[in-house]
Amino acid sequence: MRFFNRHVDWFAFLTEHYFAFGQRGHNPYTRSLHLNEDGRIHFGVNEDSRNEYYWRLNDRELLFLNDEQEVTTSYTLPNSLQEPMIGNFILDDVIEHELRPVSLVTATDELTAKQTAFVKSRFFELKQSVTDASRRSMSVTHHRLIRVGFILNAVETLDASIPLIRALQNDERFEVKVVTLNRIFRGQEQAETRQLLETKLTHLEIPFVRTEGSNSYDVAARLKDWAPEFIFRQSEWDQDFPSEFSIRQLYWTRVGHISYVITENLVKTPNIDLPFFMLDYYEKIWRYFVANELTNESKKLLAQTFISEDVFAPIGSIKAIQIRDIAPHWPVETQAKKVIWMPHHSIGNEWFAFGTFDMNYEMIYEWAKAHPEISIVLNPHPSLPAVIEAGTGDITFEEFEAFLEKWEALPNTTYFIHQESYSAVAAGDVILTDGISVLYEAQILRKPIVYLENQAHVELTEFGEQLIRGVHRQPIFEEALKQVMTLLDTPDPLLPYQVENTAPWLANEHPENAIIDAMIDELR
Repeated sequence: MRFFNRHVDWFAFLTEHYFAFGQRGHNPYTRSLHLNEDGRIHFGVNEDSRNEYYWRLNDRELLFLNDEQEVTTSYTLPNSLQEPMIGNFILDDVIEHELRPVSLVTATDELTAKQTAFVKSRFFELKQSVTDASRRSMSVTHHRLIRVGFILNAVETLDASIPLIRALQNDERFEVKVVTLNRIFRGQEQAETRQLLETKLTHLEIPFVRTEGSNSYDVAARLKDWAPEFIFRQSEWDQDFPSEFSIRQLYWTRVGHISYVITENLVKTPNIDLPFFMLDYYEKIWRYFVANELTNESKKLLAQTFISEDVFAPIGSIKAIQIRDIAPHWPVETQAKKVIWMPHHSIGNEWFAFGTFDMNYEMIYEWAKAHPEISIVLNPHPSLPAVIEAGTGDITFEEFEAFLEKWEALPNTTYFIHQESYSAVAAGDVILTDGISVLYEAQILRKPIVYLENQAHVELTEFGEQLIRGVHRQPIFEEALKQVMTLLDTPDPLLPYQVENTAPWLANEHPENAIIDAMIDELR
C-alpha cells in the first residue's frame, strides 16, 4: 500500500533512502538506518534496536515500534522531503528524535566501516575459539560441584530467575555464580541498570560476583575460565548484552532459557512469519523450559527452522506459580462487589488490534456511574496513555485526561497504573478486558473473565483458540457489561476450561526442580 501526503509517495521515499537517526541536537546514533518494505527497521551490519524494531505509516504520521509492537516514537510527516522529521519519543517525553535522509555515499561509508569492524571482530572470535579449543583438548576439568552461571541485566524480569537461583544455592551438588551487567540500550550501555539489579539482589540476599572496574571482555573471559557446565542468560535478545555475551560467544557451554512470560503462542505475530519462540537464538541453546507441550501447529513451524524439538522442555511455569500464590489486595477498602477493567494498548486497529478502549470508554464510564454498588478499578496496560498521546485510536490525549478526571471523581471507581496488577485481579470478582496476556494468565486465579473482543485483532493460533475457551468472548460491548453483572452473582460456567487450560502450567509445584533434574540428567 502507498501512503500519500501532499502528493508525496512517502512509502517509496522512506523505503528507497537511508537515514540519519538520533536524538535531536546530538550526534546521530546511525547514518545508515533503513526502513525495509516488510516493516522492519535495520541499523546496518548485525545491528538492531529493541525500541526501533518495526515501522508503520499512515496518512498523518510515521511510527516506530519496539520488538513487542508498541509505539515508541511518532513522527508527523513534514510538508516537503527536504525537511527533517522530528518525532516524540514516547518512553521519555523530554527526548525528541530526528530522522533525516543522507546520501548513498554517507550511508555506504558507515556501512563499510561497520562491516570492517564486524569482520575484524569475527576474526578475533574465531582466533579465540581455536585457542580455547586447543586449551580444552590439552586439559579436561572435572568439577566436584556442577557449576551454573547466571548472566543478568534487568531488574524488571528478575523474578523469573529467583526460584531457580535459590534452589541451586540450596542444593549441595551445585555451585552458582551470578554475573550482573549493564543493559545495552540503543547500542549504549545504561550505567544505572546494573546498580538497580545489584540493589535488588542484595535485598534478596543473593550474592553476585563483584566485577567493578572490569570490562565486559574480562568478565566474559573469567566466566569462561570458571567453566560452568550451564549458563542461564536473562533474555533471548543479543542486543541487550555486550557482544562477548552473545549466544554465539557462549558456544562453549550449555545455555538454558527461562522465559518470563507463560506462553508466546497465543496469537500469530504481525510482520514476521514465525512466532518469537522460533528466533535463531533457539538454534544455539541447550534447553528452553516452557510451560506446555509443543502443539502440532508449533511442530510444523519448527520444521521450517533449524531449531530442534528437543530444545523445548515442558516443565510448567514459574510465573504461573507466582501468580497463583499472589496475595489478594484491592486498591481501596470496600465491601462492594469488585470489577477490574484492564484495557490493552493496541487501539486503532493497528498491529495486534486487541485494544477497544477508544471504542467503549464512554460507555463503561456511564455503566460505572449507574452502578455505585460496584467497586471498579481501571488498570490499563502501561503503554496505553503513551499510545493515545501518539495519536493512535479514536481518542485524543485531552479526551483521555478529561475521562480520567471524571472517572476518578466517581465514588466507586479507581485508576491505577505502573503497579503490580495481579494482586488486584486476585481480589476482584470479575475481570473485564480486551487482552492480551491477562486473557490466559488471569485464568490461573480462577476468575470470570469477560473478553471485550475487537474483531479486527490478529488471528489467534490453534493453541490460542483453546485458551480462549476459558473466557466469555463478547464482541458486543453492551452484552459484555450485561455478562459482567450476571457473573457477579452466579458461578462461572467456564471454570472447567480454565482448570484444563492452566493445569500444565501448575503441574509442577516447583518447576525449578525440574530444571535441576534436567541438568543432572544431562551430565549422567
